[in-house]
Amino acid sequence: MAVFAATNAYVLHWSEALHAELHAEGIYVLTLCPGATTTGFFDAAAIDAAQLWFPVQPPEAVVQSALRAWDSRKALAISGWKNRLLVLGRFAPRGLLVRMSAVMMGH
Repeated sequence: MAVFAATNAYVLHWSEALHAELHAEGIYVLTLCPGATTTGFFDAAAIDAAQLWFPVQPPEAVVQSALRAWDSRKALAISGWKNRLLVLGRFAPRGLLVRMSAVMMGH
């Protein structure tokens, strides 16, 4: 999970930087943060999505969020209001966030 989280952070920051650098040339980069989405992943991983504490969205809702953000030329789309609430954690102390993440991942 550490590599997954680090990769997501890298892609987020890199994509936002590309958006900032290229938008004056008419090139837009959208970073989509969909959160958990009901795909075949949960079945393949033998996870019951109904038992998860965090929000799970259908793919159609994620696509609609992405299209609205694209139409607005935003750099970032966080799909679902519950996922946007989770982003408020960015304002918590970093050490607390790391410990909370470890607990959420069962470590």
